[in-house]
Amino acid sequence: MTAFDLIGYALLFGLGAIVVGAIVNKNFRDGLLQLLRIRSASAVKNGSSAVERNEDRLSQLLNKLPEQRKHVSSVMSLADKAQRNLNNKIAERDRLFAEYQRDKGLNASAETLSSISAEWKSAKDAVPALEQLLQEAHDNAAGAQRDLDDIISQLKSMESKIQDQSGKAELAAAFRESAQTRQTLSDMKKGMGDMAKDFDETDKELDDARNLNDLSKGSATDRERQDLEHKAQTQGSVDEIEQAINQQKK
Repeated sequence: MTAFDLIGYALLFGLGAIVVGAIVNKNFRDGLLQLLRIRSASAVKNGSSAVERNEDRLSQLLNKLPEQRKHVSSVMSLADKAQRNLNNKIAERDRLFAEYQRDKGLNASAETLSSISAEWKSAKDAVPALEQLLQEAHDNAAGAQRDLDDIISQLKSMESKIQDQSGKAELAAAFRESAQTRQTLSDMKKGMGDMAKDFDETDKELDDARNLNDLSKGSATDRERQDLEHKAQTQGSVDEIEQAINQQKK
């Protein structure tokens, strides 16, 4: 194997490594982008309520209204322009008709009358086309106005519905809070019940200790005899001191 062969193999191996790396990197990049897209979409959705998302959508739609009003206004302006063009052409037609009659009465030349009549015919023939354009412009403007009014009406309806949904969401939150409070109170009652059990157990321990202490003193008969003995001793001490006092008096 020559040095050129070794160089060729090295280049081929390097090129293969680059291709494999590109494929791996692309797969990793695509997978990472997909993961980020899924996680980000989930985070965005979980970060807001349905009411908040609808409020945001409504706000975006309302923000588009001024621009749409401008478009409708432009369409209506085109209808106004078509009306002016028609009025001007009718006025031109009538003016040329009157001019022809006047100049004919003044014995104008045939060439002048022919020129006036040609202009009059051109104006007269243009009127129907302008009337058609005006009708279409009016229809278009009316349609655009209806569409705009319909969108505005729907947006108002959606706004009212969102307000209703907001109230429902607040009520649902109140229900959840109430349920949580009720559960907490229930847990507290259970805790107090456990405390009561421990109190009873403590009382029982005290009773057991007392009984054990009593039992350590012997039987009931033994305890009674001990008590009588103690009373007798106590009474003997009293009798003795009383006797000593009486002796001093003597």
